[in-house]
Amino acid sequence: MKNLNYLLIGFAISIAGCTDNNDNFDDLSINIGGEIEVSITNVTGTGADNVIINEETGKITLVYPCDTDVTSVSSTFSVSEGASVTPESGSTLDLSSPKELTVINGNLFKKYTISADIRCITGFLSYASTVETIVDDDEAAAAAWFFDTFDESITKFVSFDDIKADPTVLDDITTLFWILDGHPENNSNWFPDIALDTDVLSSITTWYKNGGNLYLHQHAAHYIFDLGRMTLVNNFPEKMIGGGAGFENGDTWSIGINMGLKHDNSSHPMFSGINILTYDNGQKAIPTIGPGWREDRNAMQNSIPGRYSLPNDAEEVFTKYTSENNLVWIGSWDGILDYWNGGVFEYLPTDEYKGRVISIGIGGVEWNVNANGERGANATINPEGVNPYQDNIEIMAENIINYLSAN
Repeated sequence: MKNLNYLLIGFAISIAGCTDNNDNFDDLSINIGGEIEVSITNVTGTGADNVIINEETGKITLVYPCDTDVTSVSSTFSVSEGASVTPESGSTLDLSSPKELTVINGNLFKKYTISADIRCITGFLSYASTVETIVDDDEAAAAAWFFDTFDESITKFVSFDDIKADPTVLDDITTLFWILDGHPENNSNWFPDIALDTDVLSSITTWYKNGGNLYLHQHAAHYIFDLGRMTLVNNFPEKMIGGGAGFENGDTWSIGINMGLKHDNSSHPMFSGINILTYDNGQKAIPTIGPGWREDRNAMQNSIPGRYSLPNDAEEVFTKYTSENNLVWIGSWDGILDYWNGGVFEYLPTDEYKGRVISIGIGGVEWNVNANGERGANATINPEGVNPYQDNIEIMAENIINYLSAN
């Protein structure tokens, strides 16, 4: 608090935020024509990359790289002349939660809040060489949202060619976000050759095994098999992949998030802040695309009961599939009321794969809904190409990235 000049002229003055320890104003420091400063002028913290002091809000932020332990930070504080600070300079602080500092100068004081900002970098992964050269409309929309939503200090564009040229580009990245839409020329299902290049696949797999996290969207959901984290047993589960130009549809499509109507994933962090619907049959769902033109970008795991030669609604299917693969079976299409297929999974860390993966392979989770006529000459519904549930897609993505960055 700077430039505090008080003139007492026979009447009581109420002073907000500044008082002595006994709420007694009679002996307030009076400095007519001068100033009394009550401020922190400099802060250091062991291992911090940067320190930000916001004098207006009283917030002090120590910036740390990802995975830093901030439970025992040795901190020093420089204060304005004649002032003292509590806790005192040189104290060791647990900054896993914000802490309060108080600066006192005479009978004046000011409170600060000091906290740690642990910055984990998420890379936007693409087969394009730059953001500007992305061709697919859904990938371009996702990239624009990503770089607009997250601070530039915790984001990075990473191409598969970058990884091919220098695998160390992954060293400072905690999470990779990869959305793979249809082939840029014919909309067919595909995997770019560079994603399956021996060196590239080996580098990403090693990074994943060492603790790197992935958010895989649309066709990219099946990368989990190429990474070796999931395997097919007698071709089960079948990898369902959709492609083609798409079609017009008047329905609202949604993700069902209580598998078999028994396993409720409403509380999963990826759904925080989203309005969840409950149908008459008990199915809980999150709408993701309204009526209009939609592409076919499914990357589901189908016929899962066939892996065990069990009926689609057998509870044993769910138990075996989740336990033997160490995964959370989060959701599928809202019309799937048994265990026939799955489209949203969280692959938990294992002894071999220390990273965490969340995949969304449901084709109705499109980043950019096409205006009618763009993909089909006879389209008549929703000519503006507006998705009333775009917020749900973006909130889910932000939740997923924050969740993976923190884990």
